Amino acid sequence: MLSRLISVLGWGALVLSGCVEPITLDGAYQRRLVAEGIFLERQPPALQLSTTVSRTQPDSFPPVEDALVQLAGGGEVLSLLSWGGGQYATDEVRLQAGQNWQVHIDWEGKSYEAEVRLPQRLATLDSLSHSERVDSTGRKRSRLTLHFTVLETHLFSGFWSLYRSDSLLSEGSLQGPLSPGVGFQNFEVGDLLPAGTEVRLLVVRVDEGFLPYLQAIGNSNGLPVIGGLTVGPPANPPGNLSNGALGYLAGAISDTLTLVIP
Repeated sequence: MLSRLISVLGWGALVLSGCVEPITLDGAYQRRLVAEGIFLERQPPALQLSTTVSRTQPDSFPPVEDALVQLAGGGEVLSLLSWGGGQYATDEVRLQAGQNWQVHIDWEGKSYEAEVRLPQRLATLDSLSHSERVDSTGRKRSRLTLHFTVLETHLFSGFWSLYRSDSLLSEGSLQGPLSPGVGFQNFEVGDLLPAGTEVRLLVVRVDEGFLPYLQAIGNSNGLPVIGGLTVGPPANPPGNLSNGALGYLAGAISDTLTLVIP
């Protein structure tokens, strides 16, 4: 799910017809740095650098491969090395819940900063249970219920994915306030899962600014928002980088539960 993030700008060539005289949109175009990445708990830090393109140009996202990228936190300063294709990463550290990191990018004489905050683990996933339900047509379907315990009041912002073996069953986003105590969340499945089927629930919590960024550049299915012939994604989505750079560097933690259908 998270790997399907869309680059920020440039949704293809605009073809304008029916005009009395030729017009161009290139005059307002400004080349800008785009940085995107999810800093996931227990994983090495990595990000993607590219540049914006004019709306009149083909749908491409030129990679930036000559930037200097550093990561600072906890008294450490680490260099993220270019792996080609605009990807920068280091295997010198594994990220942990609750950590804050400063990302510093130098490129073409300009400097950019971003703070990456990995959320704290303020809730525990206790168990996953299965039940049958009958829909309005009389068809039996599976319902999976997540049981969890909230340790502290907080706003949850994140995603869930439900798998059968390695096949994705369904996915979605979750956002809302949580108060201390026990709770549950139901997930509906389109079919009745047979006994012995192994299912896995992945829940990813991200920092609170990431979902508004995704909502600004796409809908809930991750598709670009195109509102008309000359209306594309917003020119300035709500990112967390300084000095005019676009994009978002998000912190995230994840938890997994597995259940064998009885």
